Amino acid sequence: MPRRLPLTGRPIVAAIALFSILGLAACGSSDLPKDKYIAKVDPICAKYQQESKKIPEPQNVSDRPALASYYNQIADLADKQTKEIDGVGRPKDGKAQIDSLLSRQRSQIDKIRQLATAIQNNDEAKANQIGTDAEPVDKQITTDLKAFGFKTCGSEG
Repeated sequence: MPRRLPLTGRPIVAAIALFSILGLAACGSSDLPKDKYIAKVDPICAKYQQESKKIPEPQNVSDRPALASYYNQIADLADKQTKEIDGVGRPKDGKAQIDSLLSRQRSQIDKIRQLATAIQNNDEAKANQIGTDAEPVDKQITTDLKAFGFKTCGSEG
């Protein structure tokens, strides 16, 4: 489950799809066999899951600039991971599944940035709505990653 931080006492999804987003993102066309694709991508996921743990959570959630900065750092890390996995390519079998996952995950990264902006702008209603809307997508992405065969991608590490 992604970390949750309260915004003025009400919960919102912290990194929305942190572990799923930091779980997979790729493009390219190397046509790797599925098992080799997973074997190349899972270690990258593990690396970025560890990196995400190094981003300190704000101790005071009423510190909106710190909270917004936290979410922006999470989104930046997800972007870095995307670039690294881009070089892996796509699996020979399951390209459509990966395309779908990627589309949804890129949308989740955008939502993290929207969340940071809403927090910075003191728009609690919007921040909470973003979290509420993103949570079921996050759960589905996690389920789909596991169903595809990933061990690390989509897990909480």
